[in-house]
Amino acid sequence: MSFARRPLPYLLTGGVVMLLVIGLIVVWAQRDVDEPGRQPADRQEFPGASEAGDLVSVERWQGTHATAVDIWRIVYLTEDRQGAVREASALVSAFVDRPATAMPVVAFAHGTTGVAEACAPSARTTPIATDGGALNAIAQQDTVLVAPDYAGLGTPGPHGFLVGEEAAHDVLNAIRAVRGMPDLKVSRKAVVWGQSQGAHAALWTGMVASDYAPDVKLLGVAATAPPTDLAGMLGQTEDNAVMRRLQSYLLDSWRRVYPDSGLWDEVDPANRETIEKIGQRCGNEVLDGLPGDLREPVLPSFDEGTTFRRLLDQNLPDGGIDVPVLLAQGDADQVVPVARQRDWVARRCEAGQPLDYREYAGADHLTVAQVMVPDLIKWTIDRLAGEKADSNCPG
Repeated sequence: MSFARRPLPYLLTGGVVMLLVIGLIVVWAQRDVDEPGRQPADRQEFPGASEAGDLVSVERWQGTHATAVDIWRIVYLTEDRQGAVREASALVSAFVDRPATAMPVVAFAHGTTGVAEACAPSARTTPIATDGGALNAIAQQDTVLVAPDYAGLGTPGPHGFLVGEEAAHDVLNAIRAVRGMPDLKVSRKAVVWGQSQGAHAALWTGMVASDYAPDVKLLGVAATAPPTDLAGMLGQTEDNAVMRRLQSYLLDSWRRVYPDSGLWDEVDPANRETIEKIGQRCGNEVLDGLPGDLREPVLPSFDEGTTFRRLLDQNLPDGGIDVPVLLAQGDADQVVPVARQRDWVARRCEAGQPLDYREYAGADHLTVAQVMVPDLIKWTIDRLAGEKADSNCPG
């Protein structure tokens, strides 16, 4: 199968520059699909769903989008870190002019949208193809795109914010679920992309894929600005509004994901109500001064032996990945500091992990996801084509 139905220069220039689903996720989060009285269109139920990766339902997505692309919202079964089966949702897209042969899957793990059920990207609608053909750019490579919300976003919670194993399960089971869609012919091959929180999920997907989902033939993992040092990222105070939101999201999520850990007991009681209120706001909603109501320190102690430190360490993406890894980082990133990313890359290289690490001058936490697009497209096409991957680790 060819993975370049359009010449690569065409995909990297003009109106069809691939803004990825990173940009699409941002615009998806603008207007609710679930308006009062709206009835799902052409929903198909799968009452026999019982195992992780099974489809629960498929329906045509009700947002406005390019006519050249089919888009569905699916509900599927996944597993939490303890193996309990639960529902999750995702958006799936494919070019209308699909090949007769089975297509590989590109899974996109999105950045932070919030921790409340209403914060799911698939629960929103807006014109998707306003960039002049972003979805077409990857769909024309004869691929299926799946963008999981993560369990707890769009389905009953809790949502495991930066809980690596659960996010990896959600991504891998979304890939599996796509295979069951009646309108698609899908192969076992897959590439995973992720940005920010989603990059953390993408790295974890690479870490657990061979054991958890050997039926998925993972060809590569691309991570843009992943939080690889959770304590280093969350402990920053340079931008109080951003950091207080992220800190509150984490604590509100983990108090529910780890209810018996004792973590909530380590949080200042004076902050608990405000943390819960912030946890109810999605990432595109104003906080109405709530961060100013938080008393310092917001986070529990990072000291060794504390519950908080144990859970942070438990969710670090420090395991081996046996497929090619592309890691993109902006050197002006104020959320994930470049110095800490360099330290993580050095440790993983020393551990024997091949990495293609690319740093982008002047790019911050958001703009890096735009400037690295041409590199990501070419890298993905090479993975799908079976080309040998580069590593710039020393030696």
